[in-house]
Amino acid sequence: MLARLAALALISCLALPALAQSVDPLLQVHDGDPLLLASVVERLGDAAILDRLSDTHPLAVRSLAVRATPFLHTPEQALAPLAALSASRDPDLAPTAMRALLTITRSITRASLDAHEDDGTSIEAARTALTQLATDEHARVDLRRAADAALAMLAAL
Repeated sequence: MLARLAALALISCLALPALAQSVDPLLQVHDGDPLLLASVVERLGDAAILDRLSDTHPLAVRSLAVRATPFLHTPEQALAPLAALSASRDPDLAPTAMRALLTITRSITRASLDAHEDDGTSIEAARTALTQLATDEHARVDLRRAADAALAMLAAL
């Protein structure tokens, strides 16, 4: 009996690192701590965070990816996906996406776009999605107003 318990303990100790590796790094960020999110973005890279915005990932991962987007090296790449998520009917994810979108929109300058060699494609895609949201009579009023505000900031670029 003691030998079986020792073997079980050994197996579980060996399995824990493998289990920890299978957990998405974003899920290891407690309470969406901005410093930890920035650290995960630095480790994973922009493409990995942008990929996690898709509906192929669990909602918890997508939500943390949304909150991580302002820390991307090229945050303007997240504008269109964030606009699409803002137009969703998810009562938690939509406003979280809009807050991230507004944070990014406030931080973007023409100089930063030029430094990132952005040709304006990401901005135009975001404008299209935001215009649809701003005119959607079925969308939440606060999200429609926020979409209008984001459109005004993008137009100023």
